[in-house]
Amino acid sequence: MKSSQRLFRFIAIFYLFWHGLLLFSLDVPPLTAPVNDYAQLFTKSELQELNDFLYSIDQNSDLQIVVLTIPSLEDETIENFSIRVAEQWELGKKGKDSGVILVIAAQERKLRIEVGYGLEELLTDAQSNKIIRSVIIPYFEKQEYGKGVLMGVKNIAGLALKDESLINKTVREQEQEDTDTIPLPIIIFLIIVFLFGSRFMPGGLFWPLLFFSSGRRGFGSGSSSSDRFSGKGGRFGGGGASGSW
Repeated sequence: MKSSQRLFRFIAIFYLFWHGLLLFSLDVPPLTAPVNDYAQLFTKSELQELNDFLYSIDQNSDLQIVVLTIPSLEDETIENFSIRVAEQWELGKKGKDSGVILVIAAQERKLRIEVGYGLEELLTDAQSNKIIRSVIIPYFEKQEYGKGVLMGVKNIAGLALKDESLINKTVREQEQEDTDTIPLPIIIFLIIVFLFGSRFMPGGLFWPLLFFSSGRRGFGSGSSSSDRFSGKGGRFGGGGASGSW
């Protein structure tokens, strides 16, 4: 089951590169702190509370959780953008791949939890989906963004660290249904698309990467404070969940 899930994720990522209209893709912003609020969704006190909690997690465990808010996806899919952020920031301890990123796009009202390889059994796609829909979105619908994110990252930390005190009852009691199962026709279709492109497009197996362009839209000048907080070499493979409010 897990091998088929990873195969699907690999194919899906390449398919999104091709399908995501990436001729002018969005720059990955600088990593400056656990909370990178480029969309300015949080008050000063909310930002302080979130950073304090996530700094504590980072300093006392191998787990790294980071929050990124952006004003807009600029026509890019949140799945593609979040995996590019994950690959560049390399959150989580090297060798343990223990990083998680919560990405929020304000204009599109979309969010995604991206999970490192090493946490996929503790923080499954189904659990990530449950956190988004049952914990975060109810607060977002009331425009309580700081509280929604705080409760979301606490549940993420609770599952990743096996700390029951941080996990909401709704997340703890979720039905154990396998939402990762992908219908076979979809897997076959994606494989055909990928192989067809590798045969007839320049670049061979890496043909989707040709859709990247040097023209990018960025976030302005970033802070150099990433010297204070940075990833530790973790890897990501597309695990997680997306949602909207």
